[in-house]
Amino acid sequence: MKKRIEHLNLVLNAIRNINRLIIIEKDTQRLIQGVCDSLTESRGYYYSWITILNKSGKFIRSAETGLGKEFLPMIEKLKNGDLPFCGNETLSRSGVIILDNPSTSCANCPLAEMFGEKTGMSVRLEHAGSIYGFLTVTISKDFAIDQEEQSLFEDIASNITYALHSIEVEEDRKHAEEALKEKTIYLDNILRSSTEMAIATTDLDLRIEYYNPMAEDFFGYTAKEVIGKTVMEVHTKEKIEPSRFERAIEIVKKEGSYKYITEQKKEENLRIISSRVSGIWNNDHELVGFTLMSQDITDRMQAEAELRESENRFRLAFDNSNMGMCLISLDRHFIRVNNQMSEIFGYSKEELENMTVDDITHPEDLDVSSKFIKQATFGEVEHAVLEKRYFHKDGSLIWGAVTISLVKDDQGNSLYFISHVQDITERKITEGKLRKSESNYRTLVDTISHGIQENDLDGTVVYCNESYAKILGYPIDEIIGKRKLWDNARTESESESMKKYIEYLKKEQPEPTTYTGQNRKLNGDIIDITIDWEYKRNEHGKLIGFISIITDITERKIAERALLQKNSEQQAIFNSFPDIYFWLKSDGTIIGYQAGQLSDLYIPPETFMEKRIQDVLPPEIGDLSQEAIDKILQGEALVSVEYTLPRPAGEKHFEARYLPLLEDQIIVVVRDVTEGKKAEAQIKASLKEKEVLLKEIHHRVKNNMAIISSSLQLQTSRIKDKDDLLLFNETRNRIQTMALIHEKLYQTQDFTKISFSKFISDLCNSLISSYGVYARQVILKVEVHDIFLDIDRAIPCGLILNELISNAFKHAFPQGKQGKLHIIFDKDTNDQFILTIHDDGVGFLEEINFRKVKSLGMKLVVALTNQLHGTINLSRKQGTTFMITFPQSN
Repeated sequence: MKKRIEHLNLVLNAIRNINRLIIIEKDTQRLIQGVCDSLTESRGYYYSWITILNKSGKFIRSAETGLGKEFLPMIEKLKNGDLPFCGNETLSRSGVIILDNPSTSCANCPLAEMFGEKTGMSVRLEHAGSIYGFLTVTISKDFAIDQEEQSLFEDIASNITYALHSIEVEEDRKHAEEALKEKTIYLDNILRSSTEMAIATTDLDLRIEYYNPMAEDFFGYTAKEVIGKTVMEVHTKEKIEPSRFERAIEIVKKEGSYKYITEQKKEENLRIISSRVSGIWNNDHELVGFTLMSQDITDRMQAEAELRESENRFRLAFDNSNMGMCLISLDRHFIRVNNQMSEIFGYSKEELENMTVDDITHPEDLDVSSKFIKQATFGEVEHAVLEKRYFHKDGSLIWGAVTISLVKDDQGNSLYFISHVQDITERKITEGKLRKSESNYRTLVDTISHGIQENDLDGTVVYCNESYAKILGYPIDEIIGKRKLWDNARTESESESMKKYIEYLKKEQPEPTTYTGQNRKLNGDIIDITIDWEYKRNEHGKLIGFISIITDITERKIAERALLQKNSEQQAIFNSFPDIYFWLKSDGTIIGYQAGQLSDLYIPPETFMEKRIQDVLPPEIGDLSQEAIDKILQGEALVSVEYTLPRPAGEKHFEARYLPLLEDQIIVVVRDVTEGKKAEAQIKASLKEKEVLLKEIHHRVKNNMAIISSSLQLQTSRIKDKDDLLLFNETRNRIQTMALIHEKLYQTQDFTKISFSKFISDLCNSLISSYGVYARQVILKVEVHDIFLDIDRAIPCGLILNELISNAFKHAFPQGKQGKLHIIFDKDTNDQFILTIHDDGVGFLEEINFRKVKSLGMKLVVALTNQLHGTINLSRKQGTTFMITFPQSN
């Protein structure tokens, strides 16, 4: 009992010390350290320690007495958020926690071994629902179970917690005062340093209490002049009605603020001032004064006007751009499109603005734009240029060159995409044609009869075509990369010369010239060749090799030698001609002549060379020569002049034929036609012979056209495309039509005209044979009276018949439909031919203008009708009827 009383006295003494400490100590760390010291030094407790936590339960600080360095591991655990058993238990519930055997129950505690047989007591530090930490002490077990001891221990914890709360409140108050002071200074500095806003405050009587430097600039009064005065007193010179201030105050009281805009003239410049009067309210929501804030918005108003003008310019540029432009949301919907977008895709602007980009994109190109949008969303790119396919509203394919950019706000947030779209469909079609053309070119290179090779700067062949290999007699794989340019020279000496020449070309790079020489083939044969070559350069213009075209001219050389021989023979024949030749300049000056004998000339050569022919002939003949020369210079191909000259043997007749020779030269062929006049009778006698010849000509023309037709027929066997096959057959039919006309001409006795009744019948049979199944179901009726046409009318008329009959066979009776085709060729009393072609088929569509169709056949019909000086009319009643009328004579 005595020990218990002594212990309680010690505890009470510790409590007195703690209470004294709580009163004087305002620092948390010193407070909890003092408490621990008092609890231990009073000998009431063996060890004591306090842990302070924040509102989140995180360790802030701790203090201990009696534990020393043994407490350091505990501090590390607390810092890591690892509370001991006693801490977790204490924080989980109120009241004193008794630890009967800490060394056992707190085995993982760094302090367990120090407790020994002692008992631990722990209590949480709690005030008004807030937990500040916990207090732990060690005591003998006899004292620990005493209720009075526990009650005193709770009182100690309560006093400590209250002290901690008081310190916290005081610190919060100091922080709030410091923050308010800083904020007041900061706000005052802002108000004073404002270079755009004039600020003034008043009490309820409108007496000015604050006036910043910008207000001095705005209103022209210093703060010293206005503070303490009412607004009305300050602005007496402006003669502002008091009722205006009263209305403003009423609006502020009712709505909280009052805005107005005024104009102010300063230094000859007009300023626009925006002002706002607001109420100042205390914490009890009572009005205690007013604040006036004024700002010069002249620049802003001007900027807004410029912005509106800029937006109008952008809108005009956007809507009227000749390139498609659109704004696209981040989820790919069209926000806005211009007129050109509607033009490109065939949709109205309203339709497009209710669609997404994906709605008009070709399925295979969806990933093209998706990839950019995804990269832009993640900030990887902001701009892209791409090409992709779209669909027009009518379903046709469109190629677009797209430029797309991401638009962001001032904070870097993505807003939308702006895109430019250019229709490059025609370019893509052209590129496709170009690729096909390049393929055709490569095919041409590979199949052309000329040899083509490319050499590098060392002379090595890096490419050659089949013809090159064939010319030299080598396989291609034994040439490319293996043989040099000079390996096929005729001799070793020529090979060395070629090497030196290549070095000269690389160094001096003269203009390319054609080389003519000889090469040796693989089998040893010598061939004549020409080489046309060009430099090969890279994209920077640097020489990287040579390109050559080799032509085997062996046969040509043989032919040239034969030609030289022939020319020699012809020259001898030419010299034996009786004609005299003169070569003239365009002004008539004689620059050359050819005569069998000098005696044939009118005057000696020395008297006419380099003189005008008009001047050396008699005047009347000179005038005729001048007229002939003028006609030649005006474009006539041949001018004949007949004249008579006195000769020693008597008067003779001459014919001079003037012909253009070169751009500025004329050749005159002069022939003595005296004997020719005598031979006229003989010529008339030979007319019959010429008729036979003319007949033969028509026959040969017909045969030549038949050969062309047959060639086209053979070519059609290799044509797979139905449209191309149809074009070939139509062309062949036109050629057969003209051939048939020539056939009729050589079969008739009169070569000047042809009977059309038999011609039309044969033409129809030919077309029926050509169109086969298209024509066999058609009943043909031909009515042709005694119609005879000359060749100039027969050919166009025959071609017109060919086109219109062919059209009827192809289009009038689809899907095997049977019908009738009626052809009438007659003449009326007005000296007019009338050709009528009528079918009772499906008829010519009303909406089609036959004069403007793109069909070659109808274009030919219209053009040939014009050639005949005729007219063409179409009737769509009971099928299709074409009536062509043209005059019987030119």
